[in-house]
Amino acid sequence: MSPFPEQTKNFAAKVEFLNSTQRCKLLQDHFTEYLYFHFKKDPDWTFEEVKEYRAKAQTAESTFLDLFRGKAPFNNRTELESYMRDAHENDTGTVIIAQLEAWCDELVAAHASSLQSVMMEDDGAFQLNKTLSPFLSSSSSSSKEPCLWPIVFKVR
Repeated sequence: MSPFPEQTKNFAAKVEFLNSTQRCKLLQDHFTEYLYFHFKKDPDWTFEEVKEYRAKAQTAESTFLDLFRGKAPFNNRTELESYMRDAHENDTGTVIIAQLEAWCDELVAAHASSLQSVMMEDDGAFQLNKTLSPFLSSSSSSSKEPCLWPIVFKVR
């Protein structure tokens, strides 16, 4: 592609985040899928249904653990399960979703302009790729920094 108008280095990429409505839907869907599989199991589910619901719950779990890494209820799978069990038993899903949305807003604000996008550039392709890594995929679980890949709309 051609360089961005404001680009000053050899390599650049723009990361665009999901908008607030899209992030809210993502969080609500993952929250529901996690609760459904872990706390609303139906003994009549077929093997295929169990497989499907498990996969959705695992995706939700990975998303939450990556996105909210460093937040108290998201340090590990055990804390997450306890947090979600409490949400299910006390019907506090609305409050939890609002908190997750606020954390996502903070993450986007910390990385992007008011247009909900950020341009990154570097003289080397390897270094740019390294800088983009938290926006593109999950990093090692030993990292304390959140990975923003779940709320990235596109990278160009």
